[in-house]
Amino acid sequence: MIKNKLQIILVTYNREKHLENTLNQLFSDSSPVKDFDITILDNASTDGTSDLLDEYAQKYPNLKHIRHERNIGGNANITRAFEIAQKEYLWVLCDDDSYNWIHWKAIEQAIFIDKYDMIFTNRYLNIKSDVVSKGYLAFLASFLPGVIYKTKFITDDILQNMYGMIHTWFPQSILSLDILFNKKGNYWLPNENLIIRGNIPDPKENLASLTRGIHLLHPDLQRMFWHVGFIKVAQIITDSKIRSDVIETTNFNERWNENFIAYCQSIFDYNTHFKKSSKKNLNDVYLNLSRHEKICFLIAKYSSYFKQPLYKYFPIYIRFTPKGIILHLFYKIKIRIWSRKWLGLK
Repeated sequence: MIKNKLQIILVTYNREKHLENTLNQLFSDSSPVKDFDITILDNASTDGTSDLLDEYAQKYPNLKHIRHERNIGGNANITRAFEIAQKEYLWVLCDDDSYNWIHWKAIEQAIFIDKYDMIFTNRYLNIKSDVVSKGYLAFLASFLPGVIYKTKFITDDILQNMYGMIHTWFPQSILSLDILFNKKGNYWLPNENLIIRGNIPDPKENLASLTRGIHLLHPDLQRMFWHVGFIKVAQIITDSKIRSDVIETTNFNERWNENFIAYCQSIFDYNTHFKKSSKKNLNDVYLNLSRHEKICFLIAKYSSYFKQPLYKYFPIYIRFTPKGIILHLFYKIKIRIWSRKWLGLK
């Protein structure tokens, strides 16, 4: 039976209003998971969430309420969910999403055949693409409840790296990137979305949504934002070529669809408007880029001196490859300016 293979863990903190709606969906008559073992990791809520969960736990014996003694933070709570996984598959849920259960059958079948290491629950998020690139998969997997994981991949190494990266906002991506690109794991994509995303905070508020209940915030937590965090987490990918490809094509916003220089410019813009032009953020990004990405980054950095972004005037960049150096003109013309073959090397 599928319910013996799949463990469901939901993470929450001070979400009484949203959580009740989520629980009603999970335990509704139409819910295919209403009889599954469901564990709630409550981050020491103070708003009535804990009392609500106790009420549901009395009504539904398959619901287990674990209330932490302290608020350990949202991303630490997420990582804790992966740490306590015991069944063959794990699905970690948020407390403010909605579910379109008519699409569950296909996901259930993907679990049943025991072929896949990652089972995606959504086909798209805010960006829809017919091309399933490495970056697109990485982007989909960054959505916490967007993947059901085979738990054999949650090793000691992965958990320690997840805990080490909780400040980046993407601890779950340590696992997804490792499975997809280091382990070359099998994955399954649905045709339609099972989950309808809940509260999507304004850029000015997204830090507050992840650090709720914390009054003394370390400067490194204050300065962090999505794009810096993901580029740091992507270093878990061991193949430098694949890592570069993932960083360049993971579409968190529309600027990625233009080119990498344009995307770097969006990082500068966000960092300026919302993070007080943090030099540490820019250093974190720069130091975690490949050589040709560093060139794009520097072009974007100095484009602020022009009325339009520099890539509009100067659509040129150099790409370093294992076989040599290629000059790209207008993103279409490629000229090899140095090759290992010229030195008699393979």
